Amino acid sequence: MVCSFVYAHNRYTQRRGLWSNLALHKHYIRNRPWSLLGDFNAALNLDDKSVGSLNFDISIREFKECVEDIKVSDVNYTGLKFTWNQKLKGDEGILKMIDRIMANIEFYDSFVGAYAIFQPYRISDHAPAVLKVPMVSNVKPKTFKFSNVLVHDTRFKDLVKEEWSNTRLRIEVDQVQRDLDKDPYNQVLREEEVAYVKAFNDALLMEERFLKQKAKIEWLRVGDSNSAYFHKGVHQTLNSDNLFCNKLDSNVASFMIRSMSNQEVKEAIFSMGNDKSPGPDGYTADFFKEAWDIVSNDVTKAVKEFFTNGTLLKEVNHTIIALIPKIASPTRINDYQPISCCNVIYKCISKIIANRIKDSLKTLVSPNQSAFVPGRRISDNILLTQEIMHNYHLDRGPPRCAFKVDSQKAYDTVDWAFLRKFYLVLDFTLEWLLGLWNVWKRGLRQGDPLSPYIFTLIMEVFTLMLQRKVRDSNLFTYHRYYDKLKLTNLCFADDLFLFAHGDANSACVIMACLDEFKGVSGLVPSLPKSTAYFCNVLNHTKLAILNIISFEERHLPVKYLGVPLISSRLIYRDCKELIDKVRSRIQDWKNKSLLAAGRLQLIRSVIGSMHVYWASVFILPSRILLDIEQLMRGFLWCQGDLRKGKAKVAWEVVYLPRNEGGLGIRRLDVFNKALMVSHI
Repeated sequence: MVCSFVYAHNRYTQRRGLWSNLALHKHYIRNRPWSLLGDFNAALNLDDKSVGSLNFDISIREFKECVEDIKVSDVNYTGLKFTWNQKLKGDEGILKMIDRIMANIEFYDSFVGAYAIFQPYRISDHAPAVLKVPMVSNVKPKTFKFSNVLVHDTRFKDLVKEEWSNTRLRIEVDQVQRDLDKDPYNQVLREEEVAYVKAFNDALLMEERFLKQKAKIEWLRVGDSNSAYFHKGVHQTLNSDNLFCNKLDSNVASFMIRSMSNQEVKEAIFSMGNDKSPGPDGYTADFFKEAWDIVSNDVTKAVKEFFTNGTLLKEVNHTIIALIPKIASPTRINDYQPISCCNVIYKCISKIIANRIKDSLKTLVSPNQSAFVPGRRISDNILLTQEIMHNYHLDRGPPRCAFKVDSQKAYDTVDWAFLRKFYLVLDFTLEWLLGLWNVWKRGLRQGDPLSPYIFTLIMEVFTLMLQRKVRDSNLFTYHRYYDKLKLTNLCFADDLFLFAHGDANSACVIMACLDEFKGVSGLVPSLPKSTAYFCNVLNHTKLAILNIISFEERHLPVKYLGVPLISSRLIYRDCKELIDKVRSRIQDWKNKSLLAAGRLQLIRSVIGSMHVYWASVFILPSRILLDIEQLMRGFLWCQGDLRKGKAKVAWEVVYLPRNEGGLGIRRLDVFNKALMVSHI
C-alpha cells in the first residue's frame, strides 16, 4: 500500500522532473509484485540476518538501498499513528504502523506545505491516507440538488432517519478510534470500538440505497456563492433632523425580540413553496416538510442559535445567483435579472424576521407607498396614478408634470452605513440590529424574503426627505388637486412616480431631494429609464424642467406596474398585449394530444385567470373579453389548429355551473365587474 503511494507520486511528478534515479525505481518497484513488499516499517529497520529469514524475491537490503538512492522520506502527517490492525476484537489483535507516504526533496520544494492525514479505519484493516497538496487554484465541486420526487417514495422517511442518525454514528466511530489510537491497551475502548463498527456495518446498507438514488440526481454548478453585491462605499451621512415623525413603539420593539418558539420555526418552514429553487446545499423546502418529524429538532436548534447569539454560519448565508432574462431575446447582461437562491435554513430565519417586522410597516410607512404593507394593494397605486394623470393628453387646466423614476440596480447599491443609521433612528433595539447585520452580510437580494420589506423602509426615507424639502422651501407647488393631501409621490418598491406643478422651481426641489437621497443611500436614478410627462406646460418651461431633471420626455400610454397607464378611457389597442399573451400561451400547448378534460382544466386554471390582474384595475372593453372567450372556445373544442364551427355545445351552456349541466367556466364580463366592486 505504501509503495503504491510512492508509485502514484512517481507517475504524477516524473513529468515535472522531480524524481531522481528513475531507472532504479523502475527496477525495484514497477517490475516487482506489490505483495512482495511486505511490512514497509520492518523493511526500514530489519538487519541482514532478519532479511535472510524472509521468503521474498527481493532482499530488504536492496529495497532499503532503493529508498536511499531515490532519496525519499516520510511526509509530515497527522491523525492515527497505528495504521493497520489484525482482527481487533477485545483484547486480541495487533495495532501497527505499516502504511507511509514518502516523497523526495524536489517534491517538498514544489509542494510546500504538503502533509498526510491518516484517518480512522472504521471497518477496514488499513487506515485511509489522504495526501493534502496545496494547489494554485481549487476547482469548485458540483453541489448536490435534492429532487422533490423522492419524498413520494415509500422508503423516504426511513432513509432520512437512517442517514440523519448515521452522521452522528460516523462521528462517534471516528472519536472512539482516535481515543483507542492514543490508548491502545484500554479494554473499554476496544469493546466500544467493536460495538460501533458493528452498528456502522448495519448502517452502510441503508446508505448504499440512498446513494444509489442520489447518483441519478442532476448536479448544479455553485457559481458565485459569495453573491456579495452589497455596496459599502462611503456616502453622505443621513441628516435625521426633523425627518422621522413616526418611530417604532418601545413595546413593539420589545415584542420583536421575544423568545423564539418551535411553532414559529415550523410555520416559517411550512410557508415556503415546495418547488422553489434550492440554495447551495441542494435541499428544498419539501424535503424539510416531509421529514419534519425527523429533522425538526436540529433545524429548530439551528434557527434558535441565531436568535440567541446573533451569529450565522457563512455556509448558511451562501447563495446561488441565477440570471433570469427580462426579455424574450436577451443580448446584454443588463437584460438579465439576478435572483438569489438561498438555503432553506437562511430563508427560515429571514422569514421569521420579515414576519416580525412587517407588522410595524403600517406605522412607519406613509400611505402613498403600498408595496408589502399589510392591508395595502398594488391596485391602489395604479388607480391613484390613473386618477392624477387623467386628461394629461389635453392642453387645458393648470400646468402640471409627472416623473417616473427608475433606480439603477436598486438592490445592489444600497449603502450599509445608511441602513445602520436609519434603523437606529427608528429605535430598533440593539439586539435586533445585531441579528440583522449578520443576515445582511450578503446584502439585499432578490429572492430573500426579508429584502422587500427592508427596501420598502428605504424608499420611505425618500418620501420623508421630499416632504422635508417641500416644508423647508417656498418654491415648491403641488400638483393640481393635491395640495390639501400634500401628495408629492407614489411608490411601489423601486417604481417611483413624482408629481408637481409644471414649473422649474418645483423641479429644482425634486432634483435636490433626488441628489440628497442618492448621496446617503447609494441609489442612483437611471437616466435612460426615467421619464417625464407634461400637461399644458409651455415649451420654454418644459425645456427648463428637462434641463434640471435630465429625464427623457414621453407621452401616455406607458407601462406601469404591469398595466398600461392611460389618461382617458381604456380602448382595444391598449389591451392588445393581453390578447397576444393569451394566444401565445395557447400556441405553446399541444392541444391535439390533450383530452377534453385536460383542455378544460387548462382553460379554468390558466387561460381564465390570465386577465384577472388587468380586470382588477380596469373595466375591460367588451371586445377584449369576447376575443379571450373565442380563444378559450377554440382551444376547448378544436384538436390542433383553432377553427370556427367545431363547438359541440353552445357557449352559454358551457358557462353554467356543473350542477346545472355546464362546465363551470366563469363569465369574464361578470367576473370583471365583481373584481371592480371589491375596491368599494
